Amino acid sequence: PLDDALLFLHKYVKDCVGRSEPMDHILVPIIES
Repeated sequence: PLDDALLFLHKYVKDCVGRSEPMDHILVPIIES
């Protein structure tokens, strides 16, 4: 389901942000748009 995909994406992004904060500025606007 779409919810599962979004949850996976959210976990993946948080993991990336934890390692490389600048990624937050790239990925978050894409997901929130």
